[in-house]
Amino acid sequence: MEVKNTTSDKPTSSDVARYRANYLSEQEGAYLYTKLAEAESDAHLAGLYQRLAGLLAGAFSMSIGEWVSVQSARELNLHQIAIESQQLIIFTNGFTAVVISLMLSVFGLFGIGAGVSLTASSPLWKSGGRQVFLGLLAACIIFGLGRLIGSAVG
Repeated sequence: MEVKNTTSDKPTSSDVARYRANYLSEQEGAYLYTKLAEAESDAHLAGLYQRLAGLLAGAFSMSIGEWVSVQSARELNLHQIAIESQQLIIFTNGFTAVVISLMLSVFGLFGIGAGVSLTASSPLWKSGGRQVFLGLLAACIIFGLGRLIGSAVG
């Protein structure tokens, strides 16, 4: 009985990539070793390579620091979104949620308008009413555009 070899002798693309990476890193290591050996005999080259090493170290340090900063901000934002999503569950009962949101928006808009009336010496009801009207008009326009475009609401 003849046993067939089930494994292929032909290297896969991942094998080729791994061999290539190993070969190139060996070649780069040998090249750098040669250049460092040359630098020991030439003070100008030694200084040049020291400055180059310092430049690379600074660049890597800054890039890692920036990555950590961006990653931390991303994780913080994801955490805040998760918290706010849990808090919004309280008001996710369809029509009731819309009514509560609308009432809070009207009170907030009227409060902003009333604050403007204090600095502009205009009647409280006029400034508050104008702010409510413009705020609700903007909300209706945005809602209409969202429906027209077809974005998901709720």
